[in-house]
Amino acid sequence: MNKIKGHIKKISFIIIITLLCGLITPTEVKAADTKKYYCDSSVMGGLILISDQSEFDGKGNYGFMDKKGKIVIPLKYDYAYGFVEGVSKVGKKGRYGFINKKDEIVVPLMYDGVADCFSEGLAGVSKNGKYGFVDKQGKEVVPLKYDSVGNFKEGLAAVQLDGKWGFVNIQGDEAVSLRYDKKTEFYKGLAAVQMDGKWGLVNNQGKEVVEIKYDGVGISIEGLIGVYKDDKYGFVNNQGQEVVPLKYDNVRFFSEGLAAVEKAGKWGFVNKLGKEVIALKYDNVCSFSEGLAIVIKNGKNVCIDKKGKTALKLNYDSIGFGYQNGLLYVSKGYKFGFINKQGKKVIPIKYDVTEDSTQFIEGLMLVRWNGKSGFVNRKGKMIIPLKYDVTWYFNEGLALVGKEIDKELKFGFINKTGKVIIPLKYGALYRVGRY
Repeated sequence: MNKIKGHIKKISFIIIITLLCGLITPTEVKAADTKKYYCDSSVMGGLILISDQSEFDGKGNYGFMDKKGKIVIPLKYDYAYGFVEGVSKVGKKGRYGFINKKDEIVVPLMYDGVADCFSEGLAGVSKNGKYGFVDKQGKEVVPLKYDSVGNFKEGLAAVQLDGKWGFVNIQGDEAVSLRYDKKTEFYKGLAAVQMDGKWGLVNNQGKEVVEIKYDGVGISIEGLIGVYKDDKYGFVNNQGQEVVPLKYDNVRFFSEGLAAVEKAGKWGFVNKLGKEVIALKYDNVCSFSEGLAIVIKNGKNVCIDKKGKTALKLNYDSIGFGYQNGLLYVSKGYKFGFINKQGKKVIPIKYDVTEDSTQFIEGLMLVRWNGKSGFVNRKGKMIIPLKYDVTWYFNEGLALVGKEIDKELKFGFINKTGKVIIPLKYGALYRVGRY
């Protein structure tokens, strides 16, 4: 986060919950007046965020319910996020802090802004325009003296002062001096930094291991980093040595020991020594996954092995980026399914194509057919029947489902066996996307 904001608009899938609500305590809901509540579809840290307003606009009251639908934290906050690392960001009257699952305040609600969540045991906070970090006991371990801060990653967090970026450790010491114009988070011990328009990489001791001379740098994948300069691409190792010459018009990350490279409109593959092991003759390629890569030549799609030999011909309108757990996404027309490495259809090509129908989440794939939705496993077995009008992905073992009851959509939550855990007695309001 370049700037921690006290109030962040969230875009998510919201459920309108109609509850009998009177005196609300952390352990019970007593019947009284009928009220409408709104519940987020995402389970975070075992709890579900609820509100009496449909929008995260600072006008509602927020609390949490558990996976059984019981309100465990009353709706008394002006703002709440969701539980990460055992705590949740909450706000009241424009001041922000954190609570635990017992509704105990662990970081006082005294800050103008706090990070959405803790990362590696610390969270960024701001007050009077200055930023620092607190721990889960509320102690300010990094003084509030910076103009902006990022999140902790691999023991370091980016901090900015007077327009220059560097990194501090969890003790608050400046491990990487504040002298850079731009930065990225650390990944596998390295972070990209920019100075005077050029990019390089520093390690967690602050040493510039890749010279700051490139127009752009990537991240370290399989020990090699994509770089480009003067519109030519190549790779350097973690010590900054150029192992694949900067002579290509485009490159992709290394995967399974090979990287896709392109020159003059044709793609092929190089190994980690820079040798072109698969000739640059394809119109487009995907990276290797599970020993195979999808390539396109003269409008034809095939899978090749690492020797460049055709392993499988693919006669489909659309194909996924590669095999995952032995399965490949394919579609014809507006229907999709999955095939194995022998080309056999494991999941029939009969389900309606949607923008999110390409991946298994928590072992199950959300599918739609003839206006109804359910879930299949990786063997193609229908685990949850196609009987719901609306579904959402599984998250922490639960999925939001909706069904028309008495001419009105009602929502609840099911587990992975299809058992209804929170009854379908709620209405729903869809807001584009999710956080």
